[in-house]
Amino acid sequence: MAFSVVFSDGANSREWAHMHPSAIRRRKHSQEDEYDDQVHVAEIQAEGDFHELANVFLPISISIASFELACTAMAAPPTTYLLRRDRVEAIRLGSQHLAWQRHLNHLLDPNIPIKDGMEIADIGAGTGIWAIEVANQLPSSQVTAFDVADTHFPSPEYWPSNAKFDLLDLLRDVSSELLGKFDVVHLRMWAFVVRNDDPNPLIQHAAKLLRPGGYIQWEDARFENSVVKGEPAVQFRQMMRQMSNAARLNFLWLEELDQRVKCADAQLEVVDFQKQPWLSTHIPLVMDTFLVALENSGAILGKLKLVDPSVPNSEEWMEALETLHKDSCKPSGSQLYWLPVTLLARRSG
Repeated sequence: MAFSVVFSDGANSREWAHMHPSAIRRRKHSQEDEYDDQVHVAEIQAEGDFHELANVFLPISISIASFELACTAMAAPPTTYLLRRDRVEAIRLGSQHLAWQRHLNHLLDPNIPIKDGMEIADIGAGTGIWAIEVANQLPSSQVTAFDVADTHFPSPEYWPSNAKFDLLDLLRDVSSELLGKFDVVHLRMWAFVVRNDDPNPLIQHAAKLLRPGGYIQWEDARFENSVVKGEPAVQFRQMMRQMSNAARLNFLWLEELDQRVKCADAQLEVVDFQKQPWLSTHIPLVMDTFLVALENSGAILGKLKLVDPSVPNSEEWMEALETLHKDSCKPSGSQLYWLPVTLLARRSG
């Protein structure tokens, strides 16, 4: 059942109309920030009374600040995605894809057998750049790019004929029509989405999408073992830990991703597991894309500060980031970047 909420923030009032509890999206209110202010109930992941409220049509008028406090009271932290969904983020995702391609030298893992009519799913697809390139490389396949939000999806006229885009929240259970449908499920960069050191729901739901004998191809970031060099990097790393703690993020599970997959009760056998470091020539691109992500993530600090007052404010965050960036441009300057981890797993049967 949809419902309407009117937010009043001083002189301006914004109405959210016909919102479904599985996906609330703020209406576009300017050309410049049309993608900046999206909120999803899947991201808030509220419990109890909020779900009861969503079952009735009820106009409500509350302040934005009160709404944020209410979200915090119902479930902390108030978001599952720490980056703004804007044009800068879309460009950053393209640069990050380039870094991964330079590191892997493949789109689809060469251990995955290719056959006509393959069904391939890219989960958490963002702009869908990986899905589009795979669709172009394998024209006999059908590729579906899924994400919890369609903000970065390209317009349909830019889709390859064998590709499509759709909404899916893989942290929730999958619908029956998707069960056992895909030969390959691709996951990339879920480190900042998984909460409380518990990737099991993600692993189990991804496995449910696979046909027997299907593959999960996974690329992610070992944030717990990031390269940290220089005092500005050390100081900013501490600020990152404060943010991560408030967001209930623990990256240790990525260090043992192969064991987590084996123990997830998902009928998956690990085919390949790698922690190959970046080549030195790749580090500037990796670090640049990471610093852009860190700059972008500053937008969520206000909400996280409601959870933990020790979280730095946006001014402190940006000042420390600027200091780090300036020092990183010097010869033998500071370094702060994550290390890659890759996994290939096969569903039994």
